[in-house]
Amino acid sequence: MSFAQTCIVRCTDNDRVIDAEVIDFRQGSLLTVSLEREIKLVLKYDAHRNHYRGNMSGLEFVSDGPKELPRPNTRR
Repeated sequence: MSFAQTCIVRCTDNDRVIDAEVIDFRQGSLLTVSLEREIKLVLKYDAHRNHYRGNMSGLEFVSDGPKELPRPNTRR
């Protein structure tokens, strides 16, 4: 499986939505993103709410993670 290199991260405290670059992604476990190429944010999977959740500077962030990219139909 391959996933997009970006994902949407939302701050639950002020409802700001940010398009973040994915640094590391482990499906169902961990999501590490770069916000505006300046801030590294680590989000852990919350199975009860089915999304990734993390905190930084007293703010809470959530994301559904990167979208799964379709696999090309190629023959060999």
